[in-house]
Amino acid sequence: MPKLREEIDEKYKADLTKIYESDKKWYEDYEHFKSEMNLITDFKGTITKSDKNLYDYLNTYSNLCKRLEKIYIYAHLSSDFDANNSKYQDMVGKAYNLISEFDSLNSYANPELLSIDYSIIKKYISANDKLKDYSHFLENLYRYKAHFLTTKEEKILSDLSCVLNNCEKTYDFLVYTDMKFGSILDDDNNLVELTSSNYNNFLTSKNREVRKNAFIKNLTTYGNYKNTIASLFDTYIKTSTTLAKIKNYNSSIEASLFNDNIDVAIYDNLINSVNDNLSVLYKYFNLKIDVLKLDEMHLYDIYVGLTEESKIEYTYEEAKQIIKNALAVLGDDYINILSKAFSDRWIDVYNNIGKKTQEYSCGVYETNPYILINYENKITDVLALSHELGHSIHSYYSIKNNAYPNYEYTIFVAEVASLVNELLVIFYLLRNSNNDKEKLYVLNNQLDNFL
Repeated sequence: MPKLREEIDEKYKADLTKIYESDKKWYEDYEHFKSEMNLITDFKGTITKSDKNLYDYLNTYSNLCKRLEKIYIYAHLSSDFDANNSKYQDMVGKAYNLISEFDSLNSYANPELLSIDYSIIKKYISANDKLKDYSHFLENLYRYKAHFLTTKEEKILSDLSCVLNNCEKTYDFLVYTDMKFGSILDDDNNLVELTSSNYNNFLTSKNREVRKNAFIKNLTTYGNYKNTIASLFDTYIKTSTTLAKIKNYNSSIEASLFNDNIDVAIYDNLINSVNDNLSVLYKYFNLKIDVLKLDEMHLYDIYVGLTEESKIEYTYEEAKQIIKNALAVLGDDYINILSKAFSDRWIDVYNNIGKKTQEYSCGVYETNPYILINYENKITDVLALSHELGHSIHSYYSIKNNAYPNYEYTIFVAEVASLVNELLVIFYLLRNSNNDKEKLYVLNNQLDNFL
């Protein structure tokens, strides 16, 4: 049974006081920013007049963005850790509105920049060393030249951004706060509450009735809200396709991939490669049918393991040591940062009522990276923790070694760091375990990762 947020020991909660000492400090900074963000409009009509003007605008814009990101990340994490707290819902709403207001005030800038030829921008960069940190940012901006509208049109879209981007937020509140899934009998015949967080655990149960009941109860609950969910999805699709047309993209897929500079052909190749090799997946399913002695394969049978599940559990403290040992090959500096992640409480460890279930790492330029997990002493939790730490330490290094305009990285790069960490932990467990059942369980878990 998940605990209330206040019942979790503080040492297992992410320390957001490193961002703001208190919610009161957040509100104070929110009000300060709100009163000062109009500074960005002082450059209207002057950005491209000289290299100094360009630098002054970009420097002011960057400094304001860093402050705005800090305001947003505190509200975002607070809400994801405890969505049942209406105060944090209010803070997230305020943060989104502030972003929208700032974007609206700044909506003149990109059309103004793109109104001149990029060759002039390159001359400015050559003439002013301070602009070199912004060279990649500017080069990337000019990729969007065909997709930016007039200043007036961009402002209209900015003003509407809170409305246009609301579907995902509404869906999250529906699923993680409002929806209740009821209770089921677990492997020990105890009546327990089914939640978004523990649902996947039941799908891996060796007891077919347990995973079947969890599956049916979960899908039935979603089914009760199917019209609402379908409406949100329909609105999201229509919004995406309409915005893609307005912005002169050939499709919503092209628009989605453009930010990461990924050709649609790469996306299509990924989908085609999976479809062309489904025979391997079917072979794996047939093996599961034979090994588990199933009459036929159902969706609730897909994630149960082939092996006799190892009863070995890993406490959070044990997981920390395993990860440190496994990643020691990356060097002392890496391990020192890893230790800092644990000691400085970058990680929100355990599940609580109202906490988001999707694990992630996130942070911004002026904060630590933070990790949301829901640790339950399983090997999958050890691997998830190592995975998210890969993202966090990647972010830490990127912030440490890059100026603000250049520290962000795309999802196509991000997964390299996280998956390397995960694989190193898998290799460590296989190499150091004396338990054959544990080794088989690790290997089977890796097969299911491919699934």
